[in-house]
Amino acid sequence: MTVRKTLLVALVMVSCQIPLMAWAQQGDRSWVLRGVVIAPDETSQTIADTGSRLAVDSSAGAELAFTYLATRSLAVEAALSVTRLDLSVLGGTADGLDAGTVWTAPVTLTLQYRVPLFSDYHPYAGVGVAWGGFFGYELASDVEAVGLVDMEWQGSAGLVAQAGLDYDSGEKWFVNLDLAYLDLTAEVELLDHGRHLYDEIELELDPWVIGLGVGHRF
Repeated sequence: MTVRKTLLVALVMVSCQIPLMAWAQQGDRSWVLRGVVIAPDETSQTIADTGSRLAVDSSAGAELAFTYLATRSLAVEAALSVTRLDLSVLGGTADGLDAGTVWTAPVTLTLQYRVPLFSDYHPYAGVGVAWGGFFGYELASDVEAVGLVDMEWQGSAGLVAQAGLDYDSGEKWFVNLDLAYLDLTAEVELLDHGRHLYDEIELELDPWVIGLGVGHRF
């Protein structure tokens, strides 16, 4: 067989394989386990007449996500992350007090556009909705000493924007890098002795969620 015929046969074989490769990806399901850092951009309202504000520090946690590839380039992802947030008080008469900790479990549902590249790299971007729930608040002795006995947290719904990259490390396994911005607000009720309402404040968390993990297609 001449070199020209050999190249022609190879070209035909590659052209036949490309649509098969793309079709094989459609309908894929995958899970990803990520380590995440939640970095809130918090701006709470002033607490009563103290001039103080509630602050939330960046914290590390874990996230589990499931993705379904509906077409070559459209996918749906559902994700749940769990993180314990450290709270403090800034400014005013209570500046520097430790305000305790609270667990948060944001849930997101996003529609992703995945760039159909025929390589080991699979970038994507998505938009969707989020729900930020809170539980397990632990009171710190600092705020208990100034008369507070509890904080009741109420979650809210918001929007989410997302971008990321999958890198194939094998036939089924891949490494995932993910960045998301969540538009979330919390309503916090501060209770004093007798569990009377001392104040109710709004805390705009609006966190960035940065994740790195490992995934598997099935």
